[in-house]
Amino acid sequence: MIKQGQGQRLKQIIKSKGFLVKDIALLLGYNARESLSRIFNDDVLPDNLIKRAAEVLEVSISDITGDYQVNESDSHYTELINEEIERLKAENQQLKAEIYDLLKKVGGFNL
Repeated sequence: MIKQGQGQRLKQIIKSKGFLVKDIALLLGYNARESLSRIFNDDVLPDNLIKRAAEVLEVSISDITGDYQVNESDSHYTELINEEIERLKAENQQLKAEIYDLLKKVGGFNL
């Protein structure tokens, strides 16, 4: 798995919010788009830039830094996700059986 740098995450957040880099550059204190664009290749951004960008883009600092903490309460969601996966697998098997039965009724698989 390739670890994404903070600069790349910031670039993606800017795009996902529908902003142009040149507009955000001015709000972050850069005189030109190119100045901000250079930092997109940085793995680690200065703390003051991260804080300001989080404020301007209305995201959490962890969205930019990539520092996500897993809470104990997340295990409940993992359990729900696993239950949904199992339900979908069973539904998939049922649908496959129905398709097979329908194909048998119309003369087989050689349509």
